[in-house]
Amino acid sequence: MTLFVAATLLAGGVTACGDPTPAELGPTRTVAPPPDQVDNARAALAARAALEHDAAERDRTMVLFRKKVELLVAELRKIDGVRVRLPAATFYVFPDVSALCARLGISSHGLAMYLLEGADDGFGVACLGGECFGEAGRGFVRFSCAEPDDRLARAAQFLGEAVQRPQRVQAYLEAHPHYRMGQS
Repeated sequence: MTLFVAATLLAGGVTACGDPTPAELGPTRTVAPPPDQVDNARAALAARAALEHDAAERDRTMVLFRKKVELLVAELRKIDGVRVRLPAATFYVFPDVSALCARLGISSHGLAMYLLEGADDGFGVACLGGECFGEAGRGFVRFSCAEPDDRLARAAQFLGEAVQRPQRVQAYLEAHPHYRMGQS
């Protein structure tokens, strides 16, 4: 079972940085507007309705997400080599894992991919490597808090466990040398 913590992964299992290739997207049709425009329009209408008509529900949901963020930040702070600040207004957590990456010789995007597909044979955590957000993101990973609390806590626990498996990291890097620090 793979634990999907990142809300930004595209349907169909696209987990790399950047836009998916046409082959990854599969056949497309030009009859309807692109899905991102439809989704954006729906999201905008939903956001407007929430802001104008359902302040109590919005506020309740914001409190729930804030607690999720606080939980994940607290769990990540228990991991040696992870530094993380409590974000002001988001349900994403963007911890600094540069010390872990330096110790393991892996890029932060490589660390994210290792957590998803290399750290364990039957379990993984999806997050995004900071390089997906440009050069300034190097050394960071991004987690989404759009998961139940127990899964968020388990994701942080798994990160702490996974970085204590240097042989697995090295085996992963041998199979994926482009994730070596300084290679991507």
